[in-house]
Amino acid sequence: MPLGHIMRLDLERIALEYVVPCLHDIGFCYLDNFLGEVVGDCVLERVKRMHRDGELADGQLAGPSRGVAKRHLRGDQIKWIGGTEEGCEAINFLLTLIDRLVMYCGSRLGKYYVKERSKAMVACYPGNGTGYVRHVDNPNGDGRCITCIYYLNKNWDSKLHGGILRIFPEGKSYVADVEPIFDRLLFFWSDRRNPHEVQPSYATRYAMTVWYFDAEERAEAKKKFRNLTEVSLKIAKKHDSGREHPSDSGPMRGLAMQYPVNVAFTMQEGMHALHNEIPCLAFFVMDHVIVVATQAWNPGCCQDNTPWTSSGQT
Repeated sequence: MPLGHIMRLDLERIALEYVVPCLHDIGFCYLDNFLGEVVGDCVLERVKRMHRDGELADGQLAGPSRGVAKRHLRGDQIKWIGGTEEGCEAINFLLTLIDRLVMYCGSRLGKYYVKERSKAMVACYPGNGTGYVRHVDNPNGDGRCITCIYYLNKNWDSKLHGGILRIFPEGKSYVADVEPIFDRLLFFWSDRRNPHEVQPSYATRYAMTVWYFDAEERAEAKKKFRNLTEVSLKIAKKHDSGREHPSDSGPMRGLAMQYPVNVAFTMQEGMHALHNEIPCLAFFVMDHVIVVATQAWNPGCCQDNTPWTSSGQT
Protein backbone atom coordinates (compact mmCIF):
# COMPACT_ATOMS: atom_id res chain seq x y z
CA MET A 1 0.00 0.00 0.00
CA PRO A 2 1.45 3.44 -0.92
CA LEU A 3 2.77 5.43 2.02
CA GLY A 4 0.67 8.44 0.98
CA HIS A 5 -2.46 6.31 1.27
CA ILE A 6 -1.42 5.10 4.73
CA MET A 7 -0.93 8.71 5.82
CA ARG A 8 -4.40 9.66 4.56
CA LEU A 9 -5.97 6.78 6.48
CA ASP A 10 -4.14 7.84 9.65
CA LEU A 11 -5.23 11.46 9.26
CA GLU A 12 -8.83 10.45 8.70
CA ARG A 13 -8.82 8.19 11.75
CA ILE A 14 -7.33 10.91 13.95
CA ALA A 15 -9.85 13.46 12.67
CA LEU A 16 -12.92 11.28 13.16
CA GLU A 17 -11.94 9.39 16.31
CA TYR A 18 -10.15 12.13 18.23
CA VAL A 19 -10.37 15.70 16.91
CA VAL A 20 -14.12 15.79 16.21
CA PRO A 21 -15.21 14.14 19.50
CA CYS A 22 -12.91 16.38 21.58
CA LEU A 23 -14.06 19.58 19.89
CA HIS A 24 -17.68 18.68 20.54
CA ASP A 25 -17.14 17.41 24.09
CA ILE A 26 -14.73 19.97 25.53
CA GLY A 27 -14.07 22.49 22.76
CA PHE A 28 -10.35 21.83 22.20
CA CYS A 29 -7.75 19.09 21.74
CA TYR A 30 -4.10 18.61 20.90
CA LEU A 31 -1.88 16.12 19.10
CA ASP A 32 1.74 15.53 20.15
CA ASN A 33 4.60 14.43 17.87
CA PHE A 34 2.55 15.61 14.91
CA LEU A 35 5.28 15.96 12.27
CA GLY A 36 8.09 14.04 13.92
CA GLU A 37 11.58 15.26 14.73
CA VAL A 38 12.93 15.60 11.18
CA VAL A 39 10.19 17.74 9.67
CA GLY A 40 9.49 19.60 12.90
CA ASP A 41 13.16 20.66 13.02
CA CYS A 42 12.93 21.99 9.45
CA VAL A 43 9.90 24.11 10.36
CA LEU A 44 11.64 25.36 13.51
CA GLU A 45 14.84 26.31 11.70
CA ARG A 46 12.90 28.28 9.08
CA VAL A 47 11.02 30.18 11.79
CA LYS A 48 14.25 30.88 13.69
CA ARG A 49 15.76 32.27 10.50
CA MET A 50 12.80 34.64 10.06
CA HIS A 51 13.37 35.83 13.61
CA ARG A 52 17.14 36.26 13.16
CA ASP A 53 16.68 38.14 9.90
CA GLY A 54 14.30 40.66 11.47
CA GLU A 55 11.29 39.57 9.39
CA LEU A 56 8.85 39.62 12.33
CA ALA A 57 6.86 42.72 13.28
CA ASP A 58 4.98 43.61 16.47
CA GLY A 59 1.60 41.89 16.72
CA GLN A 60 -1.51 44.06 16.44
CA LEU A 61 -4.56 44.03 18.68
CA ALA A 62 -6.98 44.45 15.76
CA GLY A 63 -6.27 44.31 12.07
CA PRO A 64 -2.90 44.60 10.33
CA SER A 65 -2.30 48.16 9.18
CA ARG A 66 -4.96 49.91 11.24
CA GLY A 67 -4.37 47.93 14.40
CA VAL A 68 -2.72 49.01 17.61
CA ALA A 69 0.43 47.48 19.08
CA LYS A 70 0.52 47.61 22.89
CA ARG A 71 3.19 45.31 24.26
CA HIS A 72 1.74 45.20 27.77
CA LEU A 73 -1.37 43.59 26.23
CA ARG A 74 0.17 41.62 23.39
CA GLY A 75 3.91 41.07 23.27
CA ASP A 76 4.50 38.82 20.27
CA GLN A 77 6.20 39.54 16.96
CA ILE A 78 4.59 38.05 13.85
CA LYS A 79 4.80 37.37 10.13
CA TRP A 80 2.15 36.01 7.75
CA ILE A 81 3.25 33.04 5.63
CA GLY A 82 1.49 31.33 2.73
CA GLY A 83 3.83 28.34 2.65
CA THR A 84 4.78 28.78 -0.99
CA GLU A 85 7.63 31.19 -0.25
CA GLU A 86 11.20 30.10 -0.99
CA GLY A 87 12.58 27.87 1.74
CA CYS A 88 9.15 27.22 3.28
CA GLU A 89 8.60 23.70 1.94
CA ALA A 90 8.37 22.17 5.40
CA ILE A 91 5.86 24.83 6.47
CA ASN A 92 3.78 24.07 3.39
CA PHE A 93 3.88 20.36 4.27
CA LEU A 94 2.66 21.16 7.79
CA LEU A 95 -0.18 23.34 6.49
CA THR A 96 -1.21 20.64 4.04
CA LEU A 97 -1.49 18.03 6.80
CA ILE A 98 -3.53 20.37 8.99
CA ASP A 99 -5.79 21.16 6.02
CA ARG A 100 -6.31 17.44 5.50
CA LEU A 101 -7.26 16.92 9.13
CA VAL A 102 -9.84 19.70 8.96
CA MET A 103 -11.21 18.40 5.66
CA TYR A 104 -11.67 14.93 7.14
CA CYS A 105 -13.65 16.48 10.00
CA GLY A 106 -16.02 17.62 7.25
CA SER A 107 -19.72 17.82 8.05
CA ARG A 108 -19.11 16.52 11.55
CA LEU A 109 -18.19 20.02 12.73
CA GLY A 110 -21.84 20.81 13.36
CA LYS A 111 -23.13 23.94 11.66
CA TYR A 112 -19.76 24.80 10.11
CA TYR A 113 -18.78 24.31 6.48
CA VAL A 114 -15.04 24.91 6.12
CA LYS A 115 -13.43 25.43 2.74
CA GLU A 116 -10.93 28.24 3.37
CA ARG A 117 -8.36 29.34 5.92
CA SER A 118 -6.05 32.25 6.63
CA LYS A 119 -2.36 32.35 5.92
CA ALA A 120 -0.18 31.02 8.74
CA MET A 121 0.79 33.54 11.40
CA VAL A 122 4.31 32.86 12.64
CA ALA A 123 4.65 34.30 16.15
CA CYS A 124 7.54 34.79 18.54
CA TYR A 125 7.38 35.92 22.15
CA PRO A 126 10.96 37.14 22.74
CA GLY A 127 11.21 35.88 26.32
CA ASN A 128 11.13 39.20 28.15
CA GLY A 129 8.06 38.44 30.21
CA THR A 130 5.56 39.38 27.52
CA GLY A 131 2.34 37.49 26.86
CA TYR A 132 -1.12 38.11 25.45
CA VAL A 133 -3.98 39.10 27.73
CA ARG A 134 -7.22 37.11 27.86
CA HIS A 135 -9.15 37.50 24.61
CA VAL A 136 -11.43 35.77 22.10
CA ASP A 137 -10.19 35.23 18.55
CA ASN A 138 -13.62 35.75 16.97
CA PRO A 139 -15.95 37.69 19.26
CA ASN A 140 -18.00 39.36 16.50
CA GLY A 141 -18.70 36.77 13.82
CA ASP A 142 -15.81 37.41 11.41
CA GLY A 143 -15.99 33.86 10.04
CA ARG A 144 -13.23 32.15 11.99
CA CYS A 145 -14.50 28.91 13.52
CA ILE A 146 -11.39 26.83 14.32
CA THR A 147 -8.07 28.09 15.68
CA CYS A 148 -5.13 25.79 15.06
CA ILE A 149 -1.72 26.38 16.68
CA TYR A 150 1.50 24.46 16.04
CA TYR A 151 4.20 24.84 18.73
CA LEU A 152 7.95 24.78 18.11
CA ASN A 153 9.66 24.98 21.51
CA LYS A 154 12.19 22.29 22.41
CA ASN A 155 13.03 21.48 26.04
CA TRP A 156 10.27 23.79 27.22
CA ASP A 157 9.69 23.84 30.98
CA SER A 158 6.64 25.91 31.86
CA LYS A 159 7.70 26.17 35.50
CA LEU A 160 10.82 28.03 34.36
CA HIS A 161 9.80 29.51 31.02
CA GLY A 162 6.11 30.28 31.55
CA GLY A 163 4.34 30.78 28.23
CA ILE A 164 1.37 28.50 28.91
CA LEU A 165 -1.72 28.97 26.76
CA ARG A 166 -4.57 29.05 29.27
CA ILE A 167 -8.08 28.43 27.93
CA PHE A 168 -11.14 29.45 29.93
CA PRO A 169 -13.87 27.16 28.49
CA GLU A 170 -17.25 28.83 28.60
CA GLY A 171 -19.47 27.47 31.36
CA LYS A 172 -16.82 25.10 32.75
CA SER A 173 -15.44 24.94 36.28
CA TYR A 174 -11.85 24.44 35.14
CA VAL A 175 -9.24 26.10 32.97
CA ALA A 176 -7.13 24.28 30.39
CA ASP A 177 -3.36 24.81 30.53
CA VAL A 178 -1.57 23.86 27.31
CA GLU A 179 2.22 23.86 27.34
CA PRO A 180 3.74 25.11 24.04
CA ILE A 181 6.04 22.12 23.55
CA PHE A 182 7.79 21.19 20.31
CA ASP A 183 5.70 19.43 17.64
CA ARG A 184 2.36 19.88 19.46
CA LEU A 185 -0.72 20.78 17.39
CA LEU A 186 -3.67 22.40 19.18
CA PHE A 187 -7.24 22.88 17.95
CA PHE A 188 -10.03 24.91 19.59
CA TRP A 189 -13.21 26.74 18.65
CA SER A 190 -12.42 30.37 17.77
CA ASP A 191 -15.58 31.98 19.14
CA ARG A 192 -16.65 33.04 22.63
CA ARG A 193 -16.63 29.44 23.87
CA ASN A 194 -12.87 29.66 24.34
CA PRO A 195 -11.46 32.85 25.83
CA HIS A 196 -7.73 32.32 26.27
CA GLU A 197 -4.47 34.01 27.18
CA VAL A 198 -0.74 33.50 26.68
CA GLN A 199 0.95 33.75 30.05
CA PRO A 200 4.23 35.69 30.31
CA SER A 201 7.12 33.95 28.56
CA TYR A 202 10.65 34.04 29.96
CA ALA A 203 12.31 32.22 27.07
CA THR A 204 11.93 32.65 23.31
CA ARG A 205 8.60 31.03 22.39
CA TYR A 206 7.65 30.13 18.81
CA ALA A 207 4.27 29.14 17.42
CA MET A 208 2.39 29.11 14.13
CA THR A 209 -1.38 29.76 13.96
CA VAL A 210 -3.93 29.29 11.20
CA TRP A 211 -7.66 30.04 11.32
CA TYR A 212 -10.29 28.07 9.45
CA PHE A 213 -13.42 29.86 8.22
CA ASP A 214 -17.06 28.87 8.12
CA ALA A 215 -18.21 29.75 4.61
CA GLU A 216 -21.59 31.22 5.55
CA GLU A 217 -20.38 33.32 8.48
CA ARG A 218 -17.41 34.55 6.47
CA ALA A 219 -19.62 35.62 3.56
CA GLU A 220 -21.87 37.53 5.97
CA ALA A 221 -18.83 39.16 7.60
CA LYS A 222 -17.56 40.35 4.23
CA LYS A 223 -20.97 41.80 3.45
CA LYS A 224 -21.01 43.70 6.76
CA PHE A 225 -17.45 44.82 6.11
CA ARG A 226 -18.42 46.36 2.78
CA ASN A 227 -21.57 48.00 4.13
CA LEU A 228 -19.89 49.47 7.19
CA THR A 229 -16.92 50.67 5.18
CA GLU A 230 -19.32 52.56 2.90
CA VAL A 231 -20.97 54.13 5.98
CA SER A 232 -17.56 55.10 7.36
CA LEU A 233 -16.59 56.78 4.11
CA LYS A 234 -19.87 58.73 3.98
CA ILE A 235 -19.37 59.87 7.58
CA ALA A 236 -15.82 60.94 6.81
CA LYS A 237 -16.97 62.95 3.79
CA LYS A 238 -19.65 64.72 5.86
CA HIS A 239 -17.09 65.52 8.51
CA ASP A 240 -14.61 66.87 5.97
CA SER A 241 -17.26 69.10 4.37
CA GLY A 242 -18.21 70.57 7.73
CA ARG A 243 -21.74 69.14 7.67
CA GLU A 244 -21.33 67.04 10.81
CA HIS A 245 -24.19 64.80 11.83
CA PRO A 246 -24.88 63.84 15.50
CA SER A 247 -23.95 60.24 14.70
CA ASP A 248 -20.51 61.29 13.46
CA SER A 249 -18.98 61.33 16.92
CA GLY A 250 -21.35 58.83 18.53
CA PRO A 251 -21.89 55.08 18.55
CA MET A 252 -22.58 54.82 14.83
CA ARG A 253 -19.14 56.01 13.85
CA GLY A 254 -17.56 53.76 16.47
CA LEU A 255 -19.41 50.70 15.23
CA ALA A 256 -18.77 51.54 11.60
CA MET A 257 -15.03 51.66 12.23
CA GLN A 258 -14.71 48.86 14.80
CA TYR A 259 -16.18 46.01 12.78
CA PRO A 260 -13.97 46.48 9.70
CA VAL A 261 -10.94 46.47 11.99
CA ASN A 262 -12.05 43.17 13.54
CA VAL A 263 -12.39 41.41 10.18
CA ALA A 264 -9.87 43.23 8.03
CA PHE A 265 -6.85 41.08 8.87
CA THR A 266 -8.11 38.23 6.72
CA MET A 267 -9.02 40.57 3.89
CA GLN A 268 -5.45 41.85 3.98
CA GLU A 269 -3.63 38.58 4.57
CA GLY A 270 -5.59 36.63 2.00
CA MET A 271 -7.70 33.51 1.96
CA HIS A 272 -6.45 30.07 1.02
CA ALA A 273 -8.44 27.13 -0.24
CA LEU A 274 -7.63 23.92 1.62
CA HIS A 275 -5.02 21.60 0.11
CA ASN A 276 -6.44 18.47 -1.50
CA GLU A 277 -3.15 16.62 -1.94
CA ILE A 278 -0.37 15.84 0.52
CA PRO A 279 3.00 16.70 -1.06
CA CYS A 280 5.91 14.29 -0.98
CA LEU A 281 8.60 16.10 1.01
CA ALA A 282 12.19 14.91 0.71
CA PHE A 283 15.24 16.02 2.68
CA PHE A 284 18.83 15.47 1.58
CA VAL A 285 20.93 14.67 4.64
CA MET A 286 24.59 13.69 4.17
CA ASP A 287 23.95 12.58 0.57
CA HIS A 288 21.05 10.37 1.61
CA VAL A 289 17.41 11.02 0.80
CA ILE A 290 14.91 10.79 3.64
CA VAL A 291 11.34 10.69 2.34
CA VAL A 292 8.99 12.07 4.92
CA ALA A 293 6.08 9.69 5.16
CA THR A 294 4.39 7.65 7.84
CA GLN A 295 7.61 6.53 9.50
CA ALA A 296 8.64 10.16 10.07
CA TRP A 297 5.19 11.33 10.99
CA ASN A 298 4.06 10.01 14.34
CA PRO A 299 0.84 11.67 15.51
CA GLY A 300 -0.07 11.22 19.13
CA CYS A 301 -2.08 12.68 21.95
CA CYS A 302 -1.59 13.27 25.62
CA GLN A 303 -0.78 10.13 27.56
CA ASP A 304 -3.95 9.93 29.57
CA ASN A 305 -6.21 11.01 26.66
CA THR A 306 -7.39 14.08 28.61
CA PRO A 307 -5.89 17.12 26.86
CA TRP A 308 -6.57 19.58 29.63
CA THR A 309 -5.69 20.24 33.26
CA SER A 310 -8.26 21.14 35.91
CA SER A 311 -6.00 23.75 37.42
CA GLY A 312 -8.45 26.39 38.52
CA GLN A 313 -11.82 28.03 38.12
CA THR A 314 -13.07 30.08 35.19
